[in-house]
Amino acid sequence: MTQNRHIHTLFIGLITLLLSTVCAGREASAQSATHIDGVVLDSVTGESLPFVTITYEENKKIGSTSDVNGKFSVTSTKGYRHLIFSFVGYETKHVILKPGEKRHAFRVRMNVQSVTLGALIVRPKKQKYSRKNNPAVELMKKAIALKKYNHINAVDRYQYDTYERLVISLDNFRKGDSFFGVDSAKCATIVDTSAFGEKLVFPVSLREKVSHVVKNEVDGEMTRVVGQNLIGIEEEVDEGPLSANIQEIFRPVDIYDANIPILLQRIPSPLNKTFATGFYKFFIQDTVMIDGIKCIELNFVPFEPHAPGFTGKIRLTQPECAVQHVELNMPYSSNINWVKKMKLIQNFKSHTIQEGDSTRVIWLPDKQITDVLITADQLFINRGLEIQQTRIFTDYIFGQDAKTMPLNLKEKPEGYINIIQDQSKWQAVRPEKLPHGAASVPILMDHLKKRSLYKTLSFVARSVISGYIPVPKGMKDGYARSKFDLGPIQTFLSGNSIEGFRVRIGGETTANLSPHFFWDGYLAYGTKDNKLKYRSAFYYSPNRKQYFIDEFPRKNIYASIQYDLFTPGQIYEPIYNGDIIRELGSMDNRKRTYINEYKLGYIRDWTKTFSTDIFIGHKKVTPTNELIYEEIMPDMTTQRVSFYKASEVGISLQWEPLRVIYNGRKGTESGFNLTRRGPLFKLSHRWGIKGFLGSSYNYQRTDFEMRQDLRLSLFGYIDLRGTAGIIWDKAPYPLLEIPATNGGYFINQDCYQLMKPQEFIMDRWAGLHAYYHMNGLLFDRIPLLKKLGLREVISYSFLWGNMSNKNLPTSPGLYKYSEGVEAMSNTWYMEGSIGIENIFKLFRVDLFRRFTQLHKPDVDKWGLRVAVSLHF
Repeated sequence: MTQNRHIHTLFIGLITLLLSTVCAGREASAQSATHIDGVVLDSVTGESLPFVTITYEENKKIGSTSDVNGKFSVTSTKGYRHLIFSFVGYETKHVILKPGEKRHAFRVRMNVQSVTLGALIVRPKKQKYSRKNNPAVELMKKAIALKKYNHINAVDRYQYDTYERLVISLDNFRKGDSFFGVDSAKCATIVDTSAFGEKLVFPVSLREKVSHVVKNEVDGEMTRVVGQNLIGIEEEVDEGPLSANIQEIFRPVDIYDANIPILLQRIPSPLNKTFATGFYKFFIQDTVMIDGIKCIELNFVPFEPHAPGFTGKIRLTQPECAVQHVELNMPYSSNINWVKKMKLIQNFKSHTIQEGDSTRVIWLPDKQITDVLITADQLFINRGLEIQQTRIFTDYIFGQDAKTMPLNLKEKPEGYINIIQDQSKWQAVRPEKLPHGAASVPILMDHLKKRSLYKTLSFVARSVISGYIPVPKGMKDGYARSKFDLGPIQTFLSGNSIEGFRVRIGGETTANLSPHFFWDGYLAYGTKDNKLKYRSAFYYSPNRKQYFIDEFPRKNIYASIQYDLFTPGQIYEPIYNGDIIRELGSMDNRKRTYINEYKLGYIRDWTKTFSTDIFIGHKKVTPTNELIYEEIMPDMTTQRVSFYKASEVGISLQWEPLRVIYNGRKGTESGFNLTRRGPLFKLSHRWGIKGFLGSSYNYQRTDFEMRQDLRLSLFGYIDLRGTAGIIWDKAPYPLLEIPATNGGYFINQDCYQLMKPQEFIMDRWAGLHAYYHMNGLLFDRIPLLKKLGLREVISYSFLWGNMSNKNLPTSPGLYKYSEGVEAMSNTWYMEGSIGIENIFKLFRVDLFRRFTQLHKPDVDKWGLRVAVSLHF
């Protein structure tokens, strides 16, 4: 890890490019014109300096400024040769040109003034700092008290448009390098300069999005995506979820929020009501006039140098204390995984709004630029990703002139990827011209799409990421698509002690075959049990789908038939039965059942947040190997049961108030869905129908599920998963609650890791899984662990269960408990773990400990589980 540097110099200036135009007379000689272009750099760190003022000694009214990446270009046709580079906190730099001289790619290195470093940034902890009677602290307290008044939400009705651009580049690109067969000469025309210094970057992806935002008294605030554009090396592998996750990782920043979302983390804002003045040190630096408005500039740094917080600058208008400008920097020492450097600059612009008979000025976001450098240098990989995100806010309208209703949401469903492929249209849509790096991406893709190596690697990458192989390959809306996808790949080969070696082939259709009718299924065969297993499921949706059946909004009718080997109590989608990842570690489980199931249902998203699933099903369950069912007869003897049948009708209600549309292959339930922001509640009820299709039992069962991520700002977050339920009627124990267990080597956070399969049964229960991700709260204080980028994870799981008298195996019609099965009688099961995540920035390892029922034979008191952990 390189030593942390305080990059305070990136926090000065406005996000504007003041290009002067000098009216040169026709008599000016071409030979006397001077020109210089290049980049301004910090002489010590080598990092670029944005918004450096550049003037001529001969005429200080003529000049320019460096842009956000430190680049500049200055030309004089009047023979001016003496350039002055000035920047707050830096020594003035002089450059003298020869008459008519032209300099290109010139690097201007500026030295930091030592007094500024010592006073404000480099050694703030050595200053005598006090919050009491501190004018900077009092000013921030006032800004916090007034932030609701200064925020756009203080306006009842408004509308505006946003333009977002995301450019992804390869870091540390060297002259002479080639890329996927594109020769070095062509690559040299594509490369750009890094936002963080002298290194070159190679742009590989351009993403653009235009959105329309409306707020009114009826609907609140609603956002409608007008169009999107994706050109880049990942366009062949992006099925939609990748875009959704990228947008979640780079969420809009609102400085007025208590915590700012940065790369899936929550960092305390300098306007955080609870933490701001206790977490940050504030220093008044200057008073400036902006558009005739007096503004006060303040610098801030965390009290604890290694705390996960920002260093930066905020500029507040007077006397309203509204934010006019903010600059945030995330030092490497903050230990935001994968992120080596991050800087954000946001400007606000004044707008006049009418309030009754009077008017007032409100400052609203105008432009935001975020630069992030993500590296895996601890894996000895010397090349990372540099990402620049630009947001531009335009066309603000307030009051009665704003739309009373949002755009017609029935034109296209929310979440629909409205790709604008005509690049000429983007020329009119963009509020500013594309920078060189972004404009080079289409040129790169024109070269890549002609090369077989790129096509082959894209095909392989898509198959690995999605788990499905497209056959045949096709295109739709600019994305790689197919009519049929073969998979899931991880289910092709597996095995267990009952089936022996298992082979499987299957897949699913896509909207390219039909946008309304879909199918998925498989055939599987075990070499030991010599049984053919299968699944066939048909779906119909009146809504036209882009690619997947579970895209929002769902109005899906489905019918399925399936015959396969299952483990009682396990929870996973039927299409993923036989997943080799889940089977590893549990292949010797001999207590399983063959299930032949038929199901008919209707699932619907009534709103963005509320959905229902209504179904009717019938199944025949046959125990096998060591699992034996024995029914208690009227004379209290037992008789072995070869199988039982159950028919049921069910309904489930799901509410997710902060749901983000995620149109992945598995919908919002995908394990790669990073967009979950708030609680999820699910209530379901099932009725068993005796006599229907040979069913032998009447029963009713109610289940409740809850999921919630509790974000604790700088203290990390807690992943909570709770369940509760009750079975209202008398039923044999296979129809009671059998907790989900995990006998495999990989963590399944919905399961009990050290509980044996079918160890407990109950008809009333409540359980909770809590995983506390501490985000380095302790390890950041241990230099070696901090350098390795390790994080702490603590988990605790409990289950309370009880069995009512009516379901104890003492009356005819019920089943005798199989060996090893125990009814919980108002008892608890508990386990916990301590873990380390992001080993080599990739894996997580947890050591689990069981706390209860340790007297039972063959229980595992300790267990090791691993998981892939791609947390930022």
